Amino acid sequence: MYMALIASILGKANRFVEFGCKNKKTKKARTVISSALSRGSRFVLFILALSFILTPVSPPMAFAAQSDDKLSRDDINALLAPAPGGQNGQTQVTPEQAFNIVSTEAAGGNAQALITLGGFYAEGIGTPKNFSKARECYEKADKAGSAEGTYNMGVCWEVGMGSAADAARAAEYFKRAADMKLPQALFKMSLILDAGTGVMRDEKASIDYMARAATAGHPDAAGIMGLVYLNGLRGQKKDLDEGVKMLNIAASAGNVEAMKNIAVTYKDGIGVRASPAEALKWYLIAEKCGYPEAALSAVKKDLEGKLNAEQMKKAESDANAWLDKARAAAGG
Repeated sequence: MYMALIASILGKANRFVEFGCKNKKTKKARTVISSALSRGSRFVLFILALSFILTPVSPPMAFAAQSDDKLSRDDINALLAPAPGGQNGQTQVTPEQAFNIVSTEAAGGNAQALITLGGFYAEGIGTPKNFSKARECYEKADKAGSAEGTYNMGVCWEVGMGSAADAARAAEYFKRAADMKLPQALFKMSLILDAGTGVMRDEKASIDYMARAATAGHPDAAGIMGLVYLNGLRGQKKDLDEGVKMLNIAASAGNVEAMKNIAVTYKDGIGVRASPAEALKWYLIAEKCGYPEAALSAVKKDLEGKLNAEQMKKAESDANAWLDKARAAAGG
């Protein structure tokens, strides 16, 4: 049941949308970075290199932690586009330049640079793909005490990057990263304990890790725990206030499913006072952030039938205001 719940939430193609998928305006990023590059800033080139592997993707590439100091992939695409006034396809920076800068930083023992370099090798960015070298980078980062490096070693063992896959060894690394309070590792431990992958199945420990991941701000974990608390699932006492709180944490982090679920709470009066106007606002927020419009059309039509034109206009305005605030908070 728990895995089905997770699947229903994580199975959405657009479950995590960064409020329009841009943390920073591409034009602004181009201007700022172009200026820094013109002054020969190695630090900016290094940050630029880090940004190539911002988000977790499917194997063989492992996890790289997000940071407000890094640029989005949209920013990178803009910077790799022809430079203003450039000729013959000249770009502002190349993957090869980024690779060379990161390699230099990694050689000095910089753990984040090692993680980034591992991602470059794994995806073939500025260098041919080499999974063995990627693993070596993650192993060095792990030995340097990096939680992300430890997590990535878990991924290596999980998918068989640079060695045969070993679920038990993977679980050991994921637990170590979780002990360092890495949100993604806490979430991962919840999943593998629930499934019994490489470890003895333990539902109680699984829900404990999920709760810790949610408290640490993991958006998917918060969305799941919101439903757990609202419905009293998995042995947890029903706690409507905590459930609504968790859904709001998840929504603020961009979890589209949580946005839709908040709408449901206002529509049905679960943990909050029923409000067709507030429900419509949240359905609009979810829709604007990528939730399939067809899935919401019937319930939106029902809500609109309970509101007058002025109330519907306000719901639209409130939804846009919430999104504007969220984008501003994300730096976009």
